[in-house]
Amino acid sequence: MEAAWKESAGRVRQVVKKEVIQILRDRKFLVLVLVTPVLQTVIFGYVANVDVTDIPTVVCDLDRTNQSRELADRFLQSGFFSAAGRIDDPREADRWLDGGKAKVVLVIPPDYSRAVAGKKGAAIQVLTDATNSNVAGIAGSYASAIVAAANVDLLLARLHKIGIRAQETVLVEPEVRVWYNPELKSVNFMVPGMLCVILLTATMNLTGISMVREKERGTAEQLSVTPVRSWELVLAKVLPFVGIGFINMVFILFLGIFWFGVPLAGSLGLLFALSGIFIFTSLGLGVLISTVAATQQQAMMMAQFFMVPNMLLSGFMFPIANMPVAIQYVTYLVPLRYYVEIVRRIFMKGAGLGELWNQLVPLAVFGIVAVGLASLRFRKVQK
Repeated sequence: MEAAWKESAGRVRQVVKKEVIQILRDRKFLVLVLVTPVLQTVIFGYVANVDVTDIPTVVCDLDRTNQSRELADRFLQSGFFSAAGRIDDPREADRWLDGGKAKVVLVIPPDYSRAVAGKKGAAIQVLTDATNSNVAGIAGSYASAIVAAANVDLLLARLHKIGIRAQETVLVEPEVRVWYNPELKSVNFMVPGMLCVILLTATMNLTGISMVREKERGTAEQLSVTPVRSWELVLAKVLPFVGIGFINMVFILFLGIFWFGVPLAGSLGLLFALSGIFIFTSLGLGVLISTVAATQQQAMMMAQFFMVPNMLLSGFMFPIANMPVAIQYVTYLVPLRYYVEIVRRIFMKGAGLGELWNQLVPLAVFGIVAVGLASLRFRKVQK
């Protein structure tokens, strides 16, 4: 028995050696494997930023009083809105919004100061460009908060006029404490997600292409007549990509932590251990693809077929809670969903294994099913 295991290990070692030599000789493939994930991380880290600040804003002040100028200054000095220009006619707002020169137009009516001083109150207009609904919604929330703060100041001023000092008034002051991401930086949320997506791409896609390439070159038939068994061949083919997956992970973590300053609150060892289970799953999917595809182009298309739903339904870009209920149930069939949740919890919350088991178990089941189906399919193809 021990001799049989040694022979099996020797065969696997020789095929792994062949794969490593083949990868190192193919410079283009090596660049694709090692350089592309680094470039993707850098690009995503700078581009995939959902923080909304410095929204280009045009002010139309028809009142031209100290009170109206003070309100406009509240907007422009908040850090959320930046001055893009001033207009004297509200009808010019269309030109600014249509041309994309402004995202928000603040219109202060001519009777603003009188209305503020009276009992009716004043109405201002905040026109937003909703071609990007996210920016428009956040701009509206910012505007509401600024106007609410202005209302409090006006109320305190009126109370002061009738002899009530601010100290005597009772106001509700919320103390908002943000946990896990105190600075509300989107990069702290996006970079861990990018790690998941890039690992999926680097393992599943490249494994499928590599194994299909054996078919195209005719070396798969040569390997099938050697003493190497099917499971040994599958294991030997995927082991180099396990190493490549972890190398990519090291690069991405280095960039995320030291370049983008993303804090890692949890255990680095636990992150690598659970990432190994995900790599195991994605490699199984890659082998499964290779048993169905006849060419590298087919393998790439099939890999895209798997990756796009994984990216859209995993919560990497869009919150699962905001999806329709039926789609939320579909996300349970997406393995990347569980890995994204695991990585983000380790990064941002410092979660341990006890808090992650409900994500880990489904991910491990996916891995076992994927590798099992890939092995069965591979044996059938070999026969």
